[in-house]
Amino acid sequence: MSVTESIDVVRAAQVLRSLANAVRLRIVLHLLDGEQSVGDLEATLEIRQPNLSQQLAELRDAGLVTARRESRAMIYSIANEEQKRLVAALLSGFGGRPLEPVARKPRRQNGATVPEPHRQVAMFATIGHRR
Repeated sequence: MSVTESIDVVRAAQVLRSLANAVRLRIVLHLLDGEQSVGDLEATLEIRQPNLSQQLAELRDAGLVTARRESRAMIYSIANEEQKRLVAALLSGFGGRPLEPVARKPRRQNGATVPEPHRQVAMFATIGHRR
């Protein structure tokens, strides 16, 4: 079996095409740190709401991110572990490095310590960003 027979190359090309846009790539790199509301993404990435919504829709259509409603806010996250590994590989492949995780107090529930889920934390840079 050849390498191209082991993956869906059409699907892979669609996902990579989605990530070939600088705004969409910045969004998914930012989401490596965990889920974010549209308002947080807008403020942090300095992307205006109409453009942000359009780019998030493209990422949803490509299966890279998922959205859930929390009260009145839409919360976005990277769709699954496979997509997280892909985005993390892109970050690493272009010289990005994960930040050291921040030490947190252990979470407690019913008197017992609840383990924190593993999170990938990333560092971001904007090069040639125009407003």
